[in-house]
This record gives sequence, structure tokens and C-alpha cells, in this order.
Amino acid sequence: MGNVNIKKRGSVYQYEFEVPKITSKRRRITKSGFKTKREAMEAGLIAQHNFFFTGTKKEENTMIYADYLDYWMENYFENVIAKDTAKRYKESFKTLKK
Repeated sequence: MGNVNIKKRGSVYQYEFEVPKITSKRRRITKSGFKTKREAMEAGLIAQHNFFFTGTKKEENTMIYADYLDYWMENYFENVIAKDTAKRYKESFKTLKK
């Protein structure tokens, strides 16, 4: 997990932080419009924490792989596959996350 960077853009501040790559391109989360540098830093730290630890950014095209596996398991896999098979897959996914 990287740092939250603060930039001044005209009369407002913007936060920015990098997130894991899905393709070969670097990805950043940014938001602008904060009146003070402190507001931007606080909002950036909260956004970064939410992205990495609570997974609140759940758009499928920008989701990190580990979060997508959890999402797929809960919403698709468990509803279609036999319970024993789902249990074995869950165990193997847990070992991949470590």
C-alpha cells in the first residue's frame, strides 16, 4: 500500500494514491475539490483504507483479484455448485490469498 499524495490544483487540493495493477497500466484513485490540504489528506486516507481493507469500491472492472474471487464466490459460485465442491474451492482460495 502506497502513500496518499496531495496536489494543489488551482485553488483546491486533490488526493491521489496508487492501487494494484489489473493490466500492465498503473492505476490511481484521485478526487479533487478540497478547500484545505488537511481535508484532502483526511479524505484520501479514508478512501485508501476503504479501498484496501473494506473493499467498498466494488466495480467489477476495477476490483482487485482477491476481492473479485470473494464476490464471485458469494454471488455466483455458491448458488450453482455442490456444497462440498464449493467448500474445497474456498479452502484453496484461502491458501492463494496468503
